[in-house]
Amino acid sequence: MNEDKLKSLIIDTIKSFRKKRIRRRELFGNIGIKGLEYEDFKRILTGMEKAGEIFRLKGRRFALPEKSEMVTGIFSALRNGGGFIRTPDGESVYVRQPHVESALSGDKVQAKIYKKRHHGLSHEANIVSIIERRTKPVVGIFRKRKKTAYIIPREDGFTHNLLVKEGGECGAEDGEMVVARIESESTGFSQPLCSITEVLGDPDSPGVDVLAVAFKHDLPIIFPDEVTAESEQLEGELSPDILEKRMDIRGTVTFTIDPFDARDFDDAISITRTDDGGYELGVHIADVSHYVPGNSAMDREAVKRGMSCYLTGRVIPMLPERLSNELCSLKPDEDRLTKSVFIRLNGEGNVLSHYIA
Repeated sequence: MNEDKLKSLIIDTIKSFRKKRIRRRELFGNIGIKGLEYEDFKRILTGMEKAGEIFRLKGRRFALPEKSEMVTGIFSALRNGGGFIRTPDGESVYVRQPHVESALSGDKVQAKIYKKRHHGLSHEANIVSIIERRTKPVVGIFRKRKKTAYIIPREDGFTHNLLVKEGGECGAEDGEMVVARIESESTGFSQPLCSITEVLGDPDSPGVDVLAVAFKHDLPIIFPDEVTAESEQLEGELSPDILEKRMDIRGTVTFTIDPFDARDFDDAISITRTDDGGYELGVHIADVSHYVPGNSAMDREAVKRGMSCYLTGRVIPMLPERLSNELCSLKPDEDRLTKSVFIRLNGEGNVLSHYIA
């Protein structure tokens, strides 16, 4: 029997029960397909649950969603212990604290509406199933009490601590700031476990708070090896044939417009008087495209990052340091390639024309 037919049989079997809810083992027994392994059956149930075709109740019981009463979305916890579910169509559904169960901010959940609101107010619902646990890392303070290890999250929306699974301490010491990953795969209401992936150190040490912000927002601090290797292969010296194809403005006074304490210098301007009493303004930006071919490892990583992130005393660049701090940084007395626009202005500062080089 193919998977689609098996799913239809699962739905029909649930429908046939008087209360339209059935325990997993009982559902497996009632289907009664020869050769169907229980682990394969559980995998299919999990897939149906994630797709919203069925939902899980306490005690490993399953039921069919009533479309008028069920919602699926991403849960965001509030400090008061309650939270909101954001559905794919943008609707917000409120969940009071007693009905949150063990859901965490970022979990994909399924909930049943029990109170409908009007005039712009949110519906209220009970969470009946955690479809998928969050993948975003959790930053917090590690604590060890006898044989119990746990993390106190440094993030709004966590109403309880996270237990660290056995063997998941990563060498952390009591009181250190750490980064953890939720280990519970999905489903059910069991208390989620986590394992530590990074130990940031003493929370009062300089720079640890900045690292915590980066990890909290899942900012990619380390470049993949293939990106670093690609950047290290770039030639630092500009060959004569490259320079011959470029307009040479090394004799024109040009100055960067980034502040003195900037992490990189990629913008510059120049201005000269013209014979007719006007000006020519040059606006220059480092020519990254010369070094980063389309669909290269560096290009794909830059698209993924989208921008450089500037934190207190630290920058998480969009491009490897070989580019951002060297080849594409407009340093004094260093030959650099730019994309430039030259704007012709009259004596009153009105734009007459422009060209790009």
